[in-house]
Amino acid sequence: DVLSTFLTPSGGQDEETAYLVGASMLVSVSGSEAGEAVMAYLTSAQWARAYAALGTGGTAHHGVEAAQAGSPVAQQVSQILQSRQSVLRLEVADVATPERVTALREALTAWASGQADGATALSRAEESSAQ
Repeated sequence: DVLSTFLTPSGGQDEETAYLVGASMLVSVSGSEAGEAVMAYLTSAQWARAYAALGTGGTAHHGVEAAQAGSPVAQQVSQILQSRQSVLRLEVADVATPERVTALREALTAWASGQADGATALSRAEESSAQ
């Protein structure tokens, strides 16, 4: 997963700092060796270090030293994302409605459990996104 975070103004001194977080979720629909290799790389410390080095975003991956990120902003974002004191609330309603998220989750679960083949699960997921 790739997470980005931005500081937002707090309402007062005694309030927690609020963070606006966006996320990119990785989903593998292939059990192939090549697919597994790609997923392993995209969740590795090596990839997280390369991403953070670009300086365009931070990383929550604990295999990356926040101080090594490519920009001061990426360093601060990485510190926030890696801190066990940070509480992040993800909101995806702007991207997908609860009905679409539920339909996608159900389609992926059916495929992963063998209750639906790949074509059927994909069809269900596509139908939910067309609504």
